[in-house]
Amino acid sequence: NTNIGDVPLGPYRTTELTRICKHINIQNRVAKLSSKECQQLFLSLYFRSHVEVTTAVILGLRQNGLWVYVPKFDLKAPLFLSDRTANLQINPTLLNLPSSSGLPPSSGFSDATGCRMFPDGKCVLHTDDDEAKSMLEVKIPGCKNYLTFKVLDVITIQISCEVSNSSARVPPPRVHLLSLGSGIKHTKSANQSLDMKTKTKTKVVLKSELKSQCAPVELSSTSMFQVLCSIPLSPNLSDIPMRFECTPKQKTAIKGRVQTMKGRLYF
Repeated sequence: NTNIGDVPLGPYRTTELTRICKHINIQNRVAKLSSKECQQLFLSLYFRSHVEVTTAVILGLRQNGLWVYVPKFDLKAPLFLSDRTANLQINPTLLNLPSSSGLPPSSGFSDATGCRMFPDGKCVLHTDDDEAKSMLEVKIPGCKNYLTFKVLDVITIQISCEVSNSSARVPPPRVHLLSLGSGIKHTKSANQSLDMKTKTKTKVVLKSELKSQCAPVELSSTSMFQVLCSIPLSPNLSDIPMRFECTPKQKTAIKGRVQTMKGRLYF
């Protein structure tokens, strides 16, 4: 029910409820869209000065590329393997070809490491009712090797963003294919291994020094309770007024009650 002051107006009508619900749904969609665009803007500004190489999981197959998920940045983005004119853009070393094979990449793939353009290359999508059997094949004429991609495959990608000073709109981050599988290896350099060795040596020396410096301590047989009981307590109550006992109030008996039966009284 709605009230204006002290005047009740009754419940909302169906048309009013429909209008309010539509307005709430529109505002909810607008808030989600603005949050998504803000996240995309901050990621684009970050990748403008940082080029990240990380792993991704294939979520879907497309005729011209893949739809991947990047767990490190909680990002879902398309990975294009061909440009708008259907020219294949891929690193030739993935097909065991020389790195100088093909032509220079187009403008959208120029920031990808080792990417080359193959106008005769093709992306062939094989669909099936069972999504696990669907695959995307990348072939180049004259090359015996070819690449296959399936859903939930793990690949290594490169994320970057080309933001030119002339464009007023910040483009979304671009995802490029680097290698198949998680090809990122966390190796330790020689300096790191030397640092680890020196740290272990210093730890051993410190432990030996502490053992030599620490002398055995004789424990006393007295307990904490005995120590506390031995402390003399002298309360100073000279400035505190004494509390006097208050006389309890006498209860006045109520007269005029009649007991008709055991356990009940009434007036």
